[in-house]
Amino acid sequence: AMREFPQSIDLQSTACVALGNLAVSEENRVLIVDSGAVDVIVAAMRAFPQYVDLQGYACVVFIHLARNDENCAPIVAAGAIPLVVAAMRAHPQSVDLQRNACVALAVLASNDENCVAIAAAGGIALVVVAMRAFPLSVDIQREACWALGMLSKSNETHIATVAAGGVVSIVAAMRAHPQSVDLQTHGCAALGNLAIDSKNCTPIDEADGITVVAAAMREFPQ
Repeated sequence: AMREFPQSIDLQSTACVALGNLAVSEENRVLIVDSGAVDVIVAAMRAFPQYVDLQGYACVVFIHLARNDENCAPIVAAGAIPLVVAAMRAHPQSVDLQRNACVALAVLASNDENCVAIAAAGGIALVVVAMRAFPLSVDIQREACWALGMLSKSNETHIATVAAGGVVSIVAAMRAHPQSVDLQTHGCAALGNLAIDSKNCTPIDEADGITVVAAAMREFPQ
């Protein structure tokens, strides 16, 4: 249906919703990728960049599909990373889009090559932009910390994360949302990954990163 009616925004959006729901099943994820649907979803994102709902629905499909590690390669090969980043750039005021895009980048950051591709597309900077735009949204802050933590597993993306203000934004999120155990966990992981490179310890210390990590440990001792 998506191939038959490529110019129908209603059809394309509805189909993305259907695929997102179907991709909750691990078995269906394989069938969806094998059907060539990833290329069709990418085509829809390219055809309708201004439609925020479709862009968000497409991100959700990628999120579910990429939970099977072997699906990341075809998603990336189809050109999904720059399109997810482009959606973030085009729709900076959409909480749902920014949250879903952060999650999509987190799950796609499964290896160093993908992390570098996300950084090159401007993804790290846009995750930080989303954190600054929605400081009170625990959902965005949590998923953005997750994305930065996953991206910071690659030594090649440490510089981009620090340069974009990632350290300051992670610490600010942890300070603003002390009751979210998932956010605190992701924040600690991100700071820990960055601290593997000793050059990053200074900006973490200057941002008061040690204090918020210790506070998280006190808040969730169990």
